[in-house]
This record gives sequence, C-alpha cells and structure tokens, in this order.
Amino acid sequence: MDRRILFIALLIGLMSFFSCLAAAFAPKGNEQGSSPGPSGAVIGERDYRIQLTWIREAGQYGPGEYGRQLRHGGRSRYYQVHVPRGYQPGRPTPVVLVLHGGGGNPDIVRYNSRIDETSDQHGFLAIYPAATSPVFTDRLLFWNAGARPKSPKQRKIDDTAFIAAVLDDAAQYFSIDPKRVYATGLSNGAHMCYLLASKLSDRIAAIGPVAGQREVGQYAPPPPRPMPLIHFHGKKDTWALFNGGHSNSDKSGFEEYEIAPAAAAVATWAKHNGCGQAPAETRVGSALCVQYTGCQQNADVVLWILDDGGHTWPGGRTTRTEDRAGVGKINTDISASEEMWKFFESHPKP
Repeated sequence: MDRRILFIALLIGLMSFFSCLAAAFAPKGNEQGSSPGPSGAVIGERDYRIQLTWIREAGQYGPGEYGRQLRHGGRSRYYQVHVPRGYQPGRPTPVVLVLHGGGGNPDIVRYNSRIDETSDQHGFLAIYPAATSPVFTDRLLFWNAGARPKSPKQRKIDDTAFIAAVLDDAAQYFSIDPKRVYATGLSNGAHMCYLLASKLSDRIAAIGPVAGQREVGQYAPPPPRPMPLIHFHGKKDTWALFNGGHSNSDKSGFEEYEIAPAAAAVATWAKHNGCGQAPAETRVGSALCVQYTGCQQNADVVLWILDDGGHTWPGGRTTRTEDRAGVGKINTDISASEEMWKFFESHPKP
C-alpha cells in the first residue's frame, strides 16, 4: 500500500512538472509574453527576461522586442530580435548576431553586453539565437562549437546550420543587409563565432568574440577568405585562460580541451588574413589595443587586452549568479559593444 501511494505521488509530481514545462515552451503567438524558460532557473534573485512579441504571422515588423520559434534538426528552437528605434522596414539594415555563453541564454547575454543600447544608438538589428541544453530545459544552453560536449545528444547538433536558418527565417520579417551580417558572443558563444567564421564565411562579414579564443584551423578548416576579427580578452580570466592551458571541465558542459594563449591565437588569424605590418599598440587606461593592419581584403585584426578583466564583457554587466560563480571584474575603460560596432561598421563583406 505504501508503494502504491508513493507511486501515485510521484506520478502527480511528474505530471505537474511536464505541464509547467509544456507551458514554458508554448509559443505566445503574436502577443506579449516573456521569453521562454521556467522562472527562476539559473537567474536566481533577479529576472532578466525580456517582454517579447512572438511572431507567427507573415509581414514586416517595426521597432520592438520580438521572439520567433522555428523547427530545426527535429527540435523546437528560438531566437530573439531587438529592432532599434528609427528602423525602417524595407531599408536594408546591418545585423549583429549575439551568441550567449555556455549555461546562459539570450536574456542573460542581452543583460551582459548591453548591445540593445548600442543597437539603438547606431541602428543595427541585434539577433539573439538560443543554443540547446543537455537537460530538458531551455535556460541552461550550450553551443556545439567544436570542443566535445559531455552530452552525446549535443554532439549531434549542427548549430552552424541553425544560425544559417535563423538568418533565413529573420529575413522574412526584417530587412537584412546581406553584406553586413556580423557575429559576436561571450565564452562558448565566442567559440561559436570562430566556428561561424570558418563554416559560414559566405554570410558572416566579421566577428567580435569576447572571452573565448580559437586558433585558425582549430576544430574547423580555415575560412576560405580573410576574416576581419576584433577579439576582447581579460588577463585575469580564470575560465578562458589568457595565457592558455587546459579547460576546467568541471565548470562547463564540455570535456577538457586545450586553450591556446589569447594573443598567440589572435596572431594566427592575422597571419591567415595576410596582415603584413607589425601590430600597433594603443593604451586606454587598463585596456591595451593591439591592431594588425595592411591585411588582405581589408580584413584587419584587433585584440583588446583588459589588464583587470575577468571572464566578462568589457563595459557590460554581470548577473548575481555569475558573480557567485567567480567570473571576475568588468573592465570599464572601454565598451566592447561600442568598439566592436565601430570595427564592424568599417568591415562589410567583400
């Protein structure tokens, strides 16, 4: 009798859990609703979710905050779009893809990067794709960006194809300039930027990774053309180690992998781009800009080294959960979002 009572209680609990989860995944239609995800997961004391209008109907959409769900690879995926004030449907507009870090989601990287503010100032569309989770949630998300995921299911996910599908899908609702599509990302999202540079160079004009380095040819063949790059890295980053080493697999959803020194990794991209001149250095407080010029097809390479920076977005913000995890300090001498946009703006696709 005790076993029957225990079984019934367990069954009721599971039914309640999946009912709540189904509600969290249900599209909101063309109506107001917060972005997907069960309340409280990962985020802790504060709620960073954005109020979105979910797109289900065809047509061109104006300034606002949007969400869009689509099927890809046999599963439901989603992305968010920030459309800046002053955007005019029908006028080709630059796009910045913003890729969240491992264990994060679009809402958190929006908070981290403050790119929505930069978008409003400069008039580009900010698109925030969502990765996938090794567990049944839409908040603890990771990109399959080269390093071997611990989850066998995630090893089969083609996130490059998903990003291409996001661009195709978004073009139905927003006016995208195909020569001015850029990618940035934090940590695991930075790694995804490098993968896109290698595998999607026909669509990505330039990349701006933050706190996540890759050498040319690491995990994917070199890009078939020179790829403009602006990279940001804190010297006190204890996750993506500035001086290289081995990843801490206990902190991530990936098996241990080799980390190249950030400056050496960026130098391989300068070499790939045929940058013939010695790099010039400029200091802004505790931030050092190392700039390679004289590159083929105007594919400049820039490395910002943040003396006091941790595993953080320069000029951005951190959540309380990230602070507890020990991501370190934020450099405030520069804004990565502003610096990368200045770089992107001068590097359209050839």
